[in-house]
Amino acid sequence: MSAYFNISFLKKLPISTKLSISYLLIGIVTLLTVSSILYYIFKKTIIEKTTNQLVAVNVIKKKSIEDFLLGVVRDIRDDEFELNNFPVQIIGGLHILDQNYSINSNDSLYNSSMLSVYEDIVFMDSLGNIIKHAHSNKSKYLADTAIKDLFHKFKENHAATGNELFFSDITNQYGVKHPQLLCVFKLKRASVWGIYFINHAYINDIIEIRSGMGATGESYLVGNDLYMRSESRFYEDTLPSKIKVNTAATQHAFSGKTLAEGSIINDYRDIPVISVQSKIDIPGMDWALISEIDVSEAMASVNVIRNYMIGIAVLVSLVLMVVTLILVKQIVDPINNLTRLIDTISLGKFNQSFQKQNFSGDEIGRFEDAILNLQQHIAVTASFADEIGKGNLSADYRAVSADDTLGNALLKMRVDLIESKIKEKLLTKQKTSALIEGQEKERERLARELHDGLGQMLTAIRLRIGMLKEDQQNKKDIQHIIDDTITELRRISNNVMPAVLIDFGLAAGLKTLVEYSIKLYHIPIVLTYDSYAFEKKPKNVFDINVSLYRIAQEAINNAIKYSNTSEIRISLIEKADSIEMEISDNGVGFDLKNKVEGKGIGNMGERARLIDGNFTIKSDKNGTTVSITVPLYF
Repeated sequence: MSAYFNISFLKKLPISTKLSISYLLIGIVTLLTVSSILYYIFKKTIIEKTTNQLVAVNVIKKKSIEDFLLGVVRDIRDDEFELNNFPVQIIGGLHILDQNYSINSNDSLYNSSMLSVYEDIVFMDSLGNIIKHAHSNKSKYLADTAIKDLFHKFKENHAATGNELFFSDITNQYGVKHPQLLCVFKLKRASVWGIYFINHAYINDIIEIRSGMGATGESYLVGNDLYMRSESRFYEDTLPSKIKVNTAATQHAFSGKTLAEGSIINDYRDIPVISVQSKIDIPGMDWALISEIDVSEAMASVNVIRNYMIGIAVLVSLVLMVVTLILVKQIVDPINNLTRLIDTISLGKFNQSFQKQNFSGDEIGRFEDAILNLQQHIAVTASFADEIGKGNLSADYRAVSADDTLGNALLKMRVDLIESKIKEKLLTKQKTSALIEGQEKERERLARELHDGLGQMLTAIRLRIGMLKEDQQNKKDIQHIIDDTITELRRISNNVMPAVLIDFGLAAGLKTLVEYSIKLYHIPIVLTYDSYAFEKKPKNVFDINVSLYRIAQEAINNAIKYSNTSEIRISLIEKADSIEMEISDNGVGFDLKNKVEGKGIGNMGERARLIDGNFTIKSDKNGTTVSITVPLYF
């Protein structure tokens, strides 16, 4: 009876009311669905953006801490060099003992104060006796008995690992309350140990930078004992070494497991945060760097959007109720269709097919056309962005208009990426070219010094001995020794930088190299050289000559050492616009797929790239062939 009454009641309602109620329900459900999806997308986007920001901060701070510690290692290595080459008595004169010495003084991440990098530096002999405190005018940072106890542990570490230099964290040990990091080294040539007490203020300076971290974001260091190694933003009056951080972030960091970036966890205050973490990549260091921000702060803008969406949903629902009473027949199908399209777009599916249903020229029809155009434009833009993400910088794309902010931004980004890659390639080439050119110039200078200086002095000595009226046999023996010395000097000078290569060019240099190699290794080497009558020499002829000479020298050495060859052939052909060189042997060859590329092959390839040459290697059981083609620029 009740069911009959309900059906009868519905039958008595006007059709417009029925359609209005049904369409209103559909509209409300649609709006809620779209709003929920958009809210989820906004929430996910905010979390991803916040995570990326935290990752960037974490990476920068991690790099700065590692650079600081590596700077400590470099400076300690400098002291080690001085102590290994000079008496132990110079300890007081080491530059690192300067009270005003500051590492990374140009690092913009923190204030480069004039604090001493080291709170104390202690040198000890092999028995643990203290030779010197660096800061003798200050109270000792750690008691000598504690230092001696540390010394025995360091000796055990050295005996177990063989490390000559390592870091040690003594926080919460020997009465040390503040975070304390030591860098320890043992001299290789002297029985001297150095213990450097690193001033933790430098590390705190790096960690305390909070740019881009908002009101609740912070980065902090945690040791493997789960206690902090840097000051807390929220517990400023508590020593870091007394704050325990037993959270999912530290558990994953020290267990070797991976916690997904942007994971929401409870921090050491038991407050939900977005967290990222990384380990400090310094041997001997077991610290984790945690970067976090409160979820409430990160999600504030999303909550505002949610409230707006709720208000908009209510308003639209009221409008729908009025509109459906008038035009429900004309608009119900297009609106439903457009709803499905918006749902599809909100899920990121931009290339789904869509059929137009309202073919009239009213506002609904034009609105449908606009949505279709928007879908098509978004699909094209998304496809272009995907190609850019894959590295296809030649993908075809045109902005919809001059006001197409997204499209023009993507085009500008592509131009910037192309320019950046070109500049990066050019800069790398210039740096490497300058380094090798400097090496070759230094070799040339050293060869000239050996030949013009020491060589002439030995020749003069030989002539003066010939004038002495002593025992002839002794004179002959001495002259023979000096002759051998002069010959060896010439050989060294020629290997460093052959004078014939500079004075007479590549052909003469290769001829001298071949003659010398035949004499040294007793293996036949055949050189063929086809010259070209250039009207003017290329501007980069010196770089080409030196690079081809060094490649030939390296190829001959590799063939002699590894190929078991009985003959080597070198072919050099000059053309109007290029030079081609080929070095081949009839040795056993090697597997190109499974080869381990050493410095020799790498150096040949690098030299070829510096002169824009095309470098290839072919090898099989019948031998190996190295080929290079160099374009000429006049």
